[in-house]
Amino acid sequence: CAQCAQPIAPGTAVIALNRHWHADHLRCAACQKPLAHSPPHDRREHQGRVYCSNDYNRMFLPQCQGCRQPILEEDPAISNNPNSATGACGPRSPLFALNAKWHYECFNCQVCHQAFPDKSFYVFENKPHCRYHYHQLNKSLCQRCQQPIEGPCAQVLEGRFHPACFTCDACRVPFRDIYYNIEGTFYCEQHLTLAQNPNRTKADRRRTLF
Repeated sequence: CAQCAQPIAPGTAVIALNRHWHADHLRCAACQKPLAHSPPHDRREHQGRVYCSNDYNRMFLPQCQGCRQPILEEDPAISNNPNSATGACGPRSPLFALNAKWHYECFNCQVCHQAFPDKSFYVFENKPHCRYHYHQLNKSLCQRCQQPIEGPCAQVLEGRFHPACFTCDACRVPFRDIYYNIEGTFYCEQHLTLAQNPNRTKADRRRTLF
């Protein structure tokens, strides 16, 4: 017997993993589940010890970074391979930065779960995201058009804007420096006097940073 090294009575041996066993000795080394009558795919070997498939998968196979389930040996998976995907976040490939393996169906935006059709993605807190949700989490969506800002940015007390979106609400001319805020409405100096009246809150004079 491969387990106890004792003789096995004729006709009672169980043959598994190219070895002979007493029927009661063929058990999972982790959970002690009897494996004598289990199908061959439920008997797995690791470093000379026998495991049921559940414990083998749990203990020795890599976990998918997305669903935290084992990546089975027959599963297609994305690994930290420079040829697997292309990153969009600076000098380091995000796939290397993630340092993990994924099921194909799990490697997607971790907010909307949409796939990356062009194989490019953004990383926020070590997780892949689509362009929109990366900027949403990074607080870099334009406060007016709600689209990502990737380039010049007007940063003011009220948030971030595309320079072309940060305009006077009266004349729609983009601000270059000074703007006025009256109860959440933006005005240039020219149109401030038209907007003010004694019953409204006093305008806050503010400066734009580009």
